[in-house]
Amino acid sequence: MTQGLLCRSIFENLYKNALEASPPGQTVFIRVAAGATTCISLENKGEVPENIRKHFFDKYVTQDKSGGTGLGTYSARLAARALGGDIELDTGTPGQTTIRVFLPTNPNK
Repeated sequence: MTQGLLCRSIFENLYKNALEASPPGQTVFIRVAAGATTCISLENKGEVPENIRKHFFDKYVTQDKSGGTGLGTYSARLAARALGGDIELDTGTPGQTTIRVFLPTNPNK
C-alpha cells in the first residue's frame, strides 16, 4: 500500500509540473520501459530554466510558478529513492524537458 501511495505522489507531482511547464496546447508524453529496472519518462515541450537545472530536485526550487512551493520534484525524488530508485532531469534536447524515473521492477524480491 505504501509503495502505491509513493508512486502516486511521484507521478502526480511530475505530471503536474510537466503540464504547467508545457506551452499551451502541447502534449506531455509518458513512456514506460521495463527490464530489471522500470524507467518511466515524462517528456514535454518547454525547457527548465538553465539557472535552476543543477538544483532542480532541491527543496524549495521553483521559478515563475504562481503558488509553487518548490517541493514537487524534491518530494518526488525522495519518494523514488525510498522505493529503491531515482529520478533524473534531461535537458539535452533543445526546447524539451524529459524526466526519467527509475524504479525496481520487482521491489519485493
